[in-house]
Amino acid sequence: MLFNCLYLLAMLVASPWLLYRSWKTGRYRDGWSEKWLGKVMPLDVSRQDRHDTDPPVFWLHAVSVGEVQVLRTLIQSILKNWPNAKIAISTTTSTGMELAQKAYSEHHVFYMPFDFTWSVREACRRIRPDWIILAELEIWPNLISQATSMGCQLAVVNGRLSENSFLGYRKLKWLLQATFRRLAFVGAQDSAYAQRFVSMGVIPDRVHVTGSLKFDGASIRRDHVEIQTRRQQLGLRENAMVWVAGSTQYPEEQLIIDTFRAIRSIDRFHQLRLILVPRHPERGDEVFKLMESTLFRSIQRSKVRIEVSPHDSISADSLSSAPSSLLPPNDDWDILLADTIGELRWWWGLATIAFVGGSFGTRGGQNMIEPVAYGVATSVGPNTRNFRDIMRIFLEAEAITILKSPNDLSSWVIEMLDSPDLRTDMGQRGSNVAAHHRGATERTVALLKRYHEHYSISNKL
Repeated sequence: MLFNCLYLLAMLVASPWLLYRSWKTGRYRDGWSEKWLGKVMPLDVSRQDRHDTDPPVFWLHAVSVGEVQVLRTLIQSILKNWPNAKIAISTTTSTGMELAQKAYSEHHVFYMPFDFTWSVREACRRIRPDWIILAELEIWPNLISQATSMGCQLAVVNGRLSENSFLGYRKLKWLLQATFRRLAFVGAQDSAYAQRFVSMGVIPDRVHVTGSLKFDGASIRRDHVEIQTRRQQLGLRENAMVWVAGSTQYPEEQLIIDTFRAIRSIDRFHQLRLILVPRHPERGDEVFKLMESTLFRSIQRSKVRIEVSPHDSISADSLSSAPSSLLPPNDDWDILLADTIGELRWWWGLATIAFVGGSFGTRGGQNMIEPVAYGVATSVGPNTRNFRDIMRIFLEAEAITILKSPNDLSSWVIEMLDSPDLRTDMGQRGSNVAAHHRGATERTVALLKRYHEHYSISNKL
């Protein structure tokens, strides 16, 4: 009851802001019966109780787009080890839901219920999971309490507990310690995160360092059909100079466009192209207005369709719900605004150089693994605190550049475009270090098998 009261109080205080955001952006409007009452579609109507002979049910939770994409390799590995397993995937945001429904259409996808006793109990009753797998850090006391009381095990995978989050959680350790202690195991990204989970109450021998699943999920093949189809549709030669600026936030788009305009005014860079990918696709129209104020030939991705033949579950997101006018296969464009969900991983594969947004300002950065893994010379702004561990790995390998201020962006782009050997060397170091850190999926599933067998034996005794 305590957590229910705290949640209701917090929602009451935040309600004016939530209502404004809902009116302004259209967020928070979907899935109310799932969120408030836990009325998710039952995974198996005929299954009222758990039996030893039943295939295991894995409920994986990912907050938004980034975490949804991270789950791809994990789900594939789970199904390889448990071919008959049933997979349920929950997410919190509307963008996460949109991508999950497209990428994992063969699985059970729903909105994560709010962490009220009644909603999580009802969702657990309908899904009947053997395992609930929480990506990164989703510690919900009522969910964990209700699920464990029903015989379900919970694990945190790709676990990260940043310094700021840890300081906040530590103040509430007296309230949350029992919740952390109920976790079957934690697969932490590095030893610092692992120690913080132990400090919060997870039993020490249940905390393991697995590395980051994001390295496993990053594509490395530039010859991938998704990338080559886009290259053909955009009329890009293999040696075309393309600057991809991804996961940008306000006001980084204006900075990128102004920088691009200044560089394009230099004769030797008159063929440079820009692919701009905002972190929030719903800002597409807003960003496109900035592009229209220039004299550049611009394309808004959400208003056209690039035809791609989906070959696996994740690539189904290539087929947007936008109008079906086909992007003409020519090079009659200067800037492409890629304002669709789930496609950034393919746009990185077209890049000659890359900038990862959310790093100028207070956001704390966005995932820089994908462009680096492709071997793209990559830069970020000074604020990457959300990826401190990954940045440490890349900086030690000299595989990424930190720009101290927005004024440094133009000089970095020019330097990289003028120095093919320099950008090739940086890209090669990046792809090498990314390849070296792969394997988190294998280590995570090995832990899942170990603990699954342990609890299966314990339940039989």
